[in-house]
Parts: sequence; C-alpha cells; structure tokens
Amino acid sequence: MRSQLFALLLPLLCSFSPKAEQLVWGTAYPLAIHPVVDPSVPGSLLIGNLAFDSLFRFDTEGKLEPRLVESWQAESPTRYRFRLREGVKFHSGNPLTSADVAWTFEQLKASPNFERWWSPITTIEALNERDFVVVTDYPFSMLFVRLSFLFPADSQFVPNAAQRLSGTGPFMLSDYLQNLHARFEQNPQYWGGISGNVEQLSLIPIANKEARVASLFSDDVHLVDHVPLEYAHLFNEKQHVLLHPVNGQDWTAIQLNPRRPYIEQVSVRQALNFAINNQALAESMGPMADTATQLSDPAFPSYNKSLTPRYNPIVANQLLEEAEVPDGTRLTLILPQSYQEKYRRLAGQLQKMLLRTGFELQVEWLDDSGYVQALESCRYDMALVSRHSLSGDVMTLMRTMKVSDSLYPHVGRCGPYVSERGEVLLRAAEAEWRSAERDLLMRQLEEQLYDDALLVPLYWEQRLWAASAEVSLGPVGFAMAYPHFDKLSLRQASAADKAD
Repeated sequence: MRSQLFALLLPLLCSFSPKAEQLVWGTAYPLAIHPVVDPSVPGSLLIGNLAFDSLFRFDTEGKLEPRLVESWQAESPTRYRFRLREGVKFHSGNPLTSADVAWTFEQLKASPNFERWWSPITTIEALNERDFVVVTDYPFSMLFVRLSFLFPADSQFVPNAAQRLSGTGPFMLSDYLQNLHARFEQNPQYWGGISGNVEQLSLIPIANKEARVASLFSDDVHLVDHVPLEYAHLFNEKQHVLLHPVNGQDWTAIQLNPRRPYIEQVSVRQALNFAINNQALAESMGPMADTATQLSDPAFPSYNKSLTPRYNPIVANQLLEEAEVPDGTRLTLILPQSYQEKYRRLAGQLQKMLLRTGFELQVEWLDDSGYVQALESCRYDMALVSRHSLSGDVMTLMRTMKVSDSLYPHVGRCGPYVSERGEVLLRAAEAEWRSAERDLLMRQLEEQLYDDALLVPLYWEQRLWAASAEVSLGPVGFAMAYPHFDKLSLRQASAADKAD
C-alpha cells in the first residue's frame, strides 16, 4: 500500500525537477491558503513565515528582534504604542499601514482559538499610517513574544485567480492547487533584502511519513519536515541527507478532567501520575525523546529541576485505596484519530500500566471535530494532548490549553481546574517584566501544577526536519519555529560529493 501511494506521488514530485535555484519541499502539513495567518492552525505558520513578516521575530541566536516594527514606547503598563517601518509594501503593491495591523487582529477574532492564543490583548488600534497602539487587560510581560505571531495581512487586497495571497514576506505565491502543491517565487522587491539564492520554492504535501522520507532519499525533494524519530538513524553525511533539529519540542501529556467521578480528588489524580511510567514511554520513543515532568521545555529557565518523574505503582495503589476507588473502575481516554498511527502503541502501553492499579482504560479514537468537541464539553476522563513549545514556557502552554475557566470568560465553561494560587502565580508571571523574577514565578507555578496533578506529562519529543546536503537552512535559533527563509540557500553538489 505504501509503495503504491508513493508511486502515485512520484509523477507529481518529478514534475518539479529541482534546479539549482529551486527548492522542493515535501511537507506533512495540509496545504490551505488563507489571506490571514492564524498561528493556531497547523501549517499556517509555515505559509506565514514564507509569504508574510511578523511584527517581531527571533533572530538566529534566539533573541527577539523587531521586524515590521521600527520602534515602540509604553504609554502605560497596559498600553503600548508601536511605529511600523517605512516603505514596506505588500506583494500587491499596497503599502503596509497600521490599519492593516488592526484589521488583521480583527480577522483573528473569528478564530475559535482567539481567546486562548491572544489573551490578554484586547484591542489593536490604528492611530495614523504608521502608528498603532496595543491594549492589554493587565500588564503583560510576554506581549512582544505574542506579537511575533501576528503577521499583518493586506486589508485592501482582493484575492483573484492570478494572485491569491498578499503578504510582505520574502516569497510570493505564484501557483496553487489545493492539496497538490503551492509554488512560491522570490519577492524581488522584498524590503528586508534576501541573502539566500532560492528563487523558487515548491511545497508538496506528502502526508504519509514513509513516502515523505523516501522522496528525500530518491532526490525528488530537497527538504522534508516531521521526520519520525524511528527514522533518525538513516540520515548521515554518507547518504548526503542530514537531520536538522528545529525549534523546541513536541510535548505529549494526558489531560485529566476533574469534573468526572473520582478524578475530582487530588489524590486520585496524583495516583494516576504515580501509575504511569513516563520514563519508559519516553525511552520507547528513542534517543530524541525526553521524559516530561511539567509544561516547560527543559532548555528554558522556567523549567523546575526539582520536579522528578513520579512512577511508583505501590504509592498509586495506596492512594487509590485511601480514596476508596474500586477495582475495575473504567476510565475513558480520548485521542485524535488523525494521530492513530503515531499513538496506537502508546495507548496500549497506558492500558497495561493502569490495569496494574485496577483501572480499565477504554480508548476512544475520535475524528478531529469530535475530539475538539469532547474536550470543549468535558466528555472525557482522560485526553491525550500534544502541544508544540512555541515559546517553551508554562504561561504560553497554560493559555493555549485553557486551563482555567476564569481566564477565558468568553469561551465555553469547560477547562481543567486551576487552583487559586496557580492562577495568582500565572497572572503575576505575566505581569513581571524582570526576567529573573518572572522565571522564579514560573518555576513556582510549575510546582503548583505538579501538586494539583491535572496533567500526566509524558515526554518531550524533538522535532526533526531533514534535507539534502546542498540545502543551507542557516542556524535555526532556539526560539524559532522555522528558519529565516530570506537566508535559505542551495549549493550544487560536486562530483566528488556524489561519488562518495
């Protein structure tokens, strides 16, 4: 079946025969072109970084730098004034204005994830052609990081058959067939200047992981994303295909629903943490997976080193006996069906682990919409969740997971309960501008979440791309989700390289 699938893809891939100045990219992301970049939508950030620019971005050393923003000043603790760079134009030829920034923010309000992603930003208001203000509910120390995911779109642009996208970025969309390919041409008028030599970039969606990796080894593409960990050993210099770790890691955990019988007790939630051997689960994923004990990425200063894995079946059984949880109690674990191939083995391991403490775990694979609806309406006991550490800190992950009802007054009432102290720590960390003090608050917050046991952290999984040896991605800084595409380059492989 896999070989048949790849055979069907091969003619399409070969129709983009790579040239020195053309890069062909096999991606696991579905291709969906939207005029506004929504960072909560898979694949949208990829298009955003290709065809758009953000207000801020992380440089190659992982430091935040202004991008479309030229300068700023605080008018009050909850009101910041920003000025845009002069002379920036969209692909349509329209000039970038502050009205485009405000318009983009308004479009994002239609996203179901708006509150979780953009809170506590309340308004963005254009003052004149280049100046705009951002207002927050309370002092928000992560404001500039959050604005690094706002990609101003062309509010005056009307998509047409010849041009479907208008950003300010280094590449312009030139051809698009939904679910088949998207071709981008280098933007000759790019305001930031382009140091790379890639003149044309083609995105080919290849959902099947075997076909995606095979397309790289057969020279049908130059670059692939989402390389499975089990294939990492295949890539080396002799094969002329190299692995490229990219920003952060994918965090996998079990979210517990404290509105369900027994799970409302802290001791039962702690017992579930003691019952699950997350170290063994991480080891089963291979050398590029690390045991998780909390939300923060281990490389970030918010990571609390004092929090250790809790696996201890004896303690788990003692806690369950004290809580009078009968043997044979059934719990339901929901998982997204689109990840069935990846998590099928994990689900089986979890069933065996919980059986040792008297739980019968029923696994339910739901389609994506059903999975989201179950989370929103609290129709689950346990849910497998996976998040990418875009900034790596506990504050961002707590926001995107909707861990407190009071944090999201305009969204549904379902969300894991957070203790009063946990919410106080979150608010204090978000309002603290001094980095050392903020990091301390986040470590305290991690400890509070650890004690509340609303999650069973499983593992951090390194995100991998792979590319042929002639691709130069440039340094991908720690806090960057993607390379800087204005620096993307290809070099011709020498005869000696090919002979090795």
